[in-house]
Amino acid sequence: MEFIEGISRLRRKLQNSVVALGTFDGVHRGHQQVIRTTRKIARREGKKSVVVTFEPLPRALVGKGKEPVKLITPLEAKEKIIENMDIDTMLVIRFSRKLAQVEPEEFVRRIVCGRIGAGRVVVGPGFRFGRNRRGNVRLLQKLGRNYDFGVTIVGEIKTGNSKVSSSKIRRLLCQGRIEEANRFLGRYYTISGVVRRGSGRGKELCFPTANLDIPANIILPQGVYAVLVIFRGRKYLGTANIGTRPTFPPGPPLRFQRLTGGLLRPVVEVYIFNFRGNLYRRKLQVALIKKIRKEMRFSSVEKLKEQIKRDIEFTKELKPIS
Repeated sequence: MEFIEGISRLRRKLQNSVVALGTFDGVHRGHQQVIRTTRKIARREGKKSVVVTFEPLPRALVGKGKEPVKLITPLEAKEKIIENMDIDTMLVIRFSRKLAQVEPEEFVRRIVCGRIGAGRVVVGPGFRFGRNRRGNVRLLQKLGRNYDFGVTIVGEIKTGNSKVSSSKIRRLLCQGRIEEANRFLGRYYTISGVVRRGSGRGKELCFPTANLDIPANIILPQGVYAVLVIFRGRKYLGTANIGTRPTFPPGPPLRFQRLTGGLLRPVVEVYIFNFRGNLYRRKLQVALIKKIRKEMRFSSVEKLKEQIKRDIEFTKELKPIS
C-alpha cells in the first residue's frame, strides 16, 4: 500500500479513483464495510482504491467538549489495519483550524476533485464534512452530480440493536467493557508502547512485568485483563494491569502523569507467560481479550500475590482467537 502523509506530498491526482472518506478512528466494523466496498468497486471497475483520512482527529481539534478526545487507534495502527485490507493508497490530510473553516462545497471542489481527482466517493451514512459539519451525505450526492463524481453510501452496521460508532466504542472502553468494545471493533482492542524501566515491584512479587510507555492521547481502560502480547511477530498469552497500583505508593523511576482535575494517568504493566528475554526499549502490542476484574487495593503483598496467581489461572483457561 502506498502511504501519503500530507496532501502537499500528493504529486499527482489519483485520477478517477474510488475514494473512502472518513476519520476512521478505530477502523471498526462500520469503517471496515466502507473500506471493503471501496476495494470491491475499485477492483470491479479496474481503478485504484484509496482511503482518505484526517490527522489529528477533527473533533479533537475543534470539538466542543471540555475533555480532550482520546484515540482508539493512533495513525500508525490505523495505517497497518488498512494496509491489511488490501487498499492501494492511504492519504492522510493534516487537519487544521484553517481547514475546519472550509465550506462543504469548497472542500469537495478544491480537495476531493481538485487535488485527489476522485471518480467515486464511498462514505458511511453519518459522514459529515466542511465548516461546522454542515455537509452531509445528501449534500455530497448533490455535489457529486455537479462535479461529476459518483457517491456510494454504505448502510448502517449494527451489533445487536446498537449502531456501531467510534463514540460508542470510546464510551465502552472508558467503562472497561472490553468484550463489548471488541465486538464493535471486530477485533481485540490493542494498545502499543515501548517498554520502560519500572519500579521493580513485579520482580519482587515473582511476576516480572513490562512497563509500557503509552501516548497520553490513547484510551486506557482501567482494570486487570487477559491479553495477547505481540512481539516480533510472535504472540504470547499474559495478563495486564492498567491503573494506578493502589497497593503501592507511586515513586521513582515510574511516576504517574498528573491529568486534569488531579487524576492519575494509568500505568500499563504486562506479565507475559513463558517469556524470557530483555524487553527494555522494545515495542510491544497488547491486545485486550477479556476483563478479569477491577484494579483493587490489597492489605498485604501476600494477598496480592494470591490474586495474581488466580488471574493467571483464569487467563490460561481462555482460548483466545489468535
